[in-house]
This record gives sequence, C-alpha cells and structure tokens, in this order.
Amino acid sequence: MVSPPSLHSYLLTSVFILYSFIRYVLELLFRRLLLKLQDNETLKNALNNSSVISKTVVKNLSGLVAAVRMSSVNDALLDDVFRTRAWESLGIPADTPFPSLPGELLYGDLSAEIHHPMIKEVYLSDGELSSIVSLFFVAAANALNHKVVYYSDAEAARAEEM
Repeated sequence: MVSPPSLHSYLLTSVFILYSFIRYVLELLFRRLLLKLQDNETLKNALNNSSVISKTVVKNLSGLVAAVRMSSVNDALLDDVFRTRAWESLGIPADTPFPSLPGELLYGDLSAEIHHPMIKEVYLSDGELSSIVSLFFVAAANALNHKVVYYSDAEAARAEEM
C-alpha cells in the first residue's frame, strides 16, 4: 500500500477540487446565460442598451457561445440592469448578489485543468478498498497508467478541520 499524502497535500487538493467545482458550475451558468442571450429580446436589449458594459464586451457576448470569454460574461454581470435581466432569464432570484470573482476562477491554469486535466494520481479511501467504486477506479487508473494513492478517512477529516 502507498503511504497517504501529507496534510499539506490534502489541503492543496481540497482547494483545487473546490475551485474546480466552482469553476465548473460557473461555466455551466455562464453558458446557459449565453444561450438565453441568443433568443431573449429583453436580455439582448439590456446588453445592447447598457452604458456600463463596454462595446468590446457587448460584441464578444454577441458572438459564438463557444468563443465567449468567462471574463466577458463576468464584466457584463457587473451591470445592475443586465444582471437583473440575466437572473430573471435563468430563474435566479433578482436580489441574488453577484460576487467579485477572483481572477483564478476566470482565467488561466484552472480553466486548462478543467478542460485538460493533468491528473496523475487517483485518491481512494483506504476504508473502502473492496467496494465496487474502488475496484473500478483502481482498474481504470491502472489502464491509464495513473498511480492510486490511498488515504485514511481519519486523516482526511483532520485536514478538513484545519
């Protein structure tokens, strides 16, 4: 059995997983908004008539959905009127605030990791070695030449408390 990763490694992995999940949800929401923007006239008008959203961002949001940058959607949502119409079209309560998103959620390495992850290890709990899930992922990791790393549930719980 491989020795479990250090607490520092757990924390780094936990932060990455958290940011990956948040980025994934953010991308889904932004893509859904961009699809709504294609056929929702109220939303289009709010975008095109904004005095806050730059013309570059308006042009970018009017292009192909796959080519729109996350930062452009973020910039547009800073406009109160557009955001209100966006939330309405997505079924989000109008009073839901929009946070100032950290740059690492919008740019760079995190995006690349989500779309082209360089995962080299598969982490599995040592408490469920014979479960169907564990057996499957051990076989999958082996087939992909990835290392399986077992961790203790107790150590993981202590890492979460830190």
